[in-house]
Amino acid sequence: MNTPSKNIADTAINNLPKTIESITLYDRMLCDLQILVNCTKDSVALLKEIKSLTVFNKKVLNLEDLVLYTGLSESTIYKLSRQDLIPKGQNTEMRKLFFEKDRIDAWLLGKPDISDAYFEEKFNEQLLRNRR
Repeated sequence: MNTPSKNIADTAINNLPKTIESITLYDRMLCDLQILVNCTKDSVALLKEIKSLTVFNKKVLNLEDLVLYTGLSESTIYKLSRQDLIPKGQNTEMRKLFFEKDRIDAWLLGKPDISDAYFEEKFNEQLLRNRR
């Protein structure tokens, strides 16, 4: 006499090879997906590196380019720019900062002081000038 639980067990045993095959296939697909993700990450990293190399061929740099080119942070560049301590473009019609690479090279070779103490000193000087 067949009981429902025996039928369920028999069905599970009969389907076991298919279940194992499905798990194996799923595992292979997961491995393939992981390889694809790693390749994508590598591709993105390579594209970022290529983009950073194009900065060296530009004559005019935007803020993002200047960060890559000099290694300075955006906030440091903004501070320098605000106090006119870094050579920047003079087009008042443009809202974005831009920088001539040749002038930046000359500025960098002049060993600029970009310490916090120097920023504070220049800021205080500017405050005193604005009070008068």
